[in-house]
Amino acid sequence: MINAYKRFWRNYINFSGNTNRPDYWLAWLMNAIIYLIAIVILVAFIPISALQGSYHGVSDGMDFYFQSSGVFLPAMCLIIIIYSVAIIIPSLSISIRRLQDAGFHWAFIFLDLIPSIGSILVLILHCLPTNAVKNKVLKKASQADPDELERWYQLKEKNVITQDEYDAKKKELL
Repeated sequence: MINAYKRFWRNYINFSGNTNRPDYWLAWLMNAIIYLIAIVILVAFIPISALQGSYHGVSDGMDFYFQSSGVFLPAMCLIIIIYSVAIIIPSLSISIRRLQDAGFHWAFIFLDLIPSIGSILVLILHCLPTNAVKNKVLKKASQADPDELERWYQLKEKNVITQDEYDAKKKELL
C-alpha cells in the first residue's frame, strides 16, 4: 500500500500512461485513512476543548469552542484543507490514468460532473479491469519488436548513433 501511495505522489502530474486497479484503489484507501485519522483527532479534541472552556467559566453558547481551543482546532482544520487541495491534481491524474488503463478516453472523467449518476458511472469505469485491446500503452508495448530494439542498441554501442538518438528510437518503439 505504501508503494502505491508513493507512486500516487510520484506521478502527480503524469496524465498519460495507465494505473492498474490495485494501485488506484490502494492510493484512495491511503487517502481515506489519512482523512480518517485527521477527523478522529479533530473530533476527539472538541470535547477536550469544551471541558477546558467550561472549566474557565465560559458557558456562553458556542463561544467556549473557539475561546478554549486556541490554535489547535483552526490549525487542524487548515491542515485538512491544505491536504485536500494538495491531492486534487494527483487524484485527477490517477483517475485519468485508470480510465486509460480500462480502455476509455480521458474525457470520461467529465461524467463526474453529472449529479449523482455521473459519479456512479465513473466509479464503475474505475472498477473495470485492464483492457489490453483498447489500451494504447499496452498495445504499443505488445507490438514492439525486440530485434529492432537490439539492432538500435548495437548501433549505439558502436557509436554510430548518439545516446539521445537511441533513447528517442527506444521511446518510439516502446
